[in-house]
Amino acid sequence: MMGNIPKTIHYCWFGGKEKPNHIKQYIDGWKRLGGYEIIEWNESNFDINECDFIKNAYRSKKWAFVSDYARLSVLKKFGGIYLDTDVEVKKDFKPLLNSKMFLGYIYNCSIGTAVIGAEKDNIIISELLELYKNAKFIMKNDKISLEFEGYENYQINNNNDLFTVYFINNVNGFLLSNKKQVLENVTVYPKEYFERKTFNSKKDFSIHHCYGSWYKNNPNRRSKIAKIINLFIGDILYDKLRANMKLKKLPYYEQYKKDKRKE
Repeated sequence: MMGNIPKTIHYCWFGGKEKPNHIKQYIDGWKRLGGYEIIEWNESNFDINECDFIKNAYRSKKWAFVSDYARLSVLKKFGGIYLDTDVEVKKDFKPLLNSKMFLGYIYNCSIGTAVIGAEKDNIIISELLELYKNAKFIMKNDKISLEFEGYENYQINNNNDLFTVYFINNVNGFLLSNKKQVLENVTVYPKEYFERKTFNSKKDFSIHHCYGSWYKNNPNRRSKIAKIINLFIGDILYDKLRANMKLKKLPYYEQYKKDKRKE
């Protein structure tokens, strides 16, 4: 499965707010990779009326959902690597660029979308983009509901859920297992490659800090007890503990258990 992903990093910053210092530091880190073109997508260079989904998300000032659509659109048109702005890059993505597409898990039973590499016109990116073009973004009483054609019977709260259920149903040979899988049009990596801190330096291309800059109250803020636990066991073990505690609450945990038995 050979491909040729361009050395272009795409990121989104809609809404016009000043970037926090930690976001600026992560972007500065990307620049130190060398040899990559870095493109910021915002209101000045992206058509926020491209479809009803992004139009309604933008009108509701839900920037995360705006970027959910925009990342797929620019990857289809240009290819390259999409990064969330709270991604800290640890080493060059060059060894992964001969894939048709790459991404990883965020949890053992959920596909991550903070780091996505793809060739121009990749079939998976194209099909996911079409789902968004026909999707409904509904904002009522400050609550968001998402409706995707053909997936009405699935619980989809965000793009992680959509990617996960799409892969389960449409990517031949895919198992929801947090294991590396080299498939026809995509390579899927364990969560330690792009999302989670790890002791294995061969894996850690990046860390996704999950700041959720679009939230009024940052969900990454921790209680005093959590901070004490983190202090005693260290960042990596604390991150593993948090991920395992959340695992059973995720919508496709049962599918993960089934697929683990197939390995």
